Amino acid sequence: MLLRTNKTRLIVMLFFVCVIFVAPIVVEPMRVSSYSMESTLCDGDLILVSKIARQPKRGDIVVLHAGPEMAPFGGHENVERMIVKRVVAIPGDTFHITRGVVFVNGDPIKEPYVRHSTIYNPSTDFWPKTLVTVATNDFVIPQGDLFVMGDNREQSLDSRVWGPISEEDITGYLLLSLRDFKRSRCKIRPPSTETSKN
Repeated sequence: MLLRTNKTRLIVMLFFVCVIFVAPIVVEPMRVSSYSMESTLCDGDLILVSKIARQPKRGDIVVLHAGPEMAPFGGHENVERMIVKRVVAIPGDTFHITRGVVFVNGDPIKEPYVRHSTIYNPSTDFWPKTLVTVATNDFVIPQGDLFVMGDNREQSLDSRVWGPISEEDITGYLLLSLRDFKRSRCKIRPPSTETSKN
């Protein structure tokens, strides 16, 4: 009986050691401060982020360190800014966007998570940017790079603006969204504030 009690105490102690010392190393809570991932993630949502390094996959939601090339997020030496985006294409993929449709390795991909507003004009949504309004040439994602986009396409500054980003910019992967259970959808914002966060 004493042995069992001591074993239980040891397990409890190890549990608290893991919670206090190990968990902060591998998991980090963050508050979303952006409209660019609606309605997957809403502005103000609390998320848990895994800090364990791994190979990124298409569809992963990642937290990125905003470098100087990610204007207006980066470029401030004394400001630590993290942004959240979805991985759309990985190294070696051929990629282009034509009239709002994302093509990876020659095939259009299904994106049920993407949000479009009533003012969305797919004829203007193309990448790579060319002299014409339709992208027809595939871009090959370089080794070590990723193409990332926000789910709220009209309200997202992403690789369509910056180009592919380095895998080294990833600081974590979404584990869990702790949205307020009282609301299942993002709050409706006044039109004047829609472009204030990306």
